[in-house]
Amino acid sequence: TMHLMALLVTDYAPLVALVLIGLGVLVVWSLPNYSGAFRVRVLERLPPWNIYKMIHGVSFLINVAILQSAGMKQKDIMDVLAKGASPWLRQRIEATKYGIAIGKNLGDALVESGYQFPDKVSIRFLSVLSDKSGAEKSVEDFAKRWRDQSVRRVELAGKVFFWCSMALVVMVLLAVIDGSDSIVTSVQSKYGR
Repeated sequence: TMHLMALLVTDYAPLVALVLIGLGVLVVWSLPNYSGAFRVRVLERLPPWNIYKMIHGVSFLINVAILQSAGMKQKDIMDVLAKGASPWLRQRIEATKYGIAIGKNLGDALVESGYQFPDKVSIRFLSVLSDKSGAEKSVEDFAKRWRDQSVRRVELAGKVFFWCSMALVVMVLLAVIDGSDSIVTSVQSKYGR
């Protein structure tokens, strides 16, 4: 293992660094920009895309609730939210706006969009609640509860990432110690100590 690590560091370090930097840039770019089917089916189940979706879903619901309580119509709310939105978010808002334009309530328009945005639970909640009086307050309360749950989930994901990183560092250190021990043993057996 030490030989492989040494070979990797001495011969392929620039290539590995370039690949890792390239992947990092691609991930950061994809968060607000990439909106293909692969993202919906696969990436949004994985960090950091699921965290990005969660954060923007909470923000979307809170903004919808606030604008509804100010008396705005749902179509106008979607217009306001679409302005300045990232391409990924704008795609979801435009699909929702289309559903509203053909007569669906907010929850049903989110279902019809096919993006599972903000998430399945909130879509079901909005589908049941959208046409009822006083829905704005319920949506706002739901969004705040979801925000609090989301914060806890992000904190948990951070802790898992931290401990996985620590485990990886420990494994590398153990490999280095094992390799060093092998070198010492080899030198001692060669020179008879």
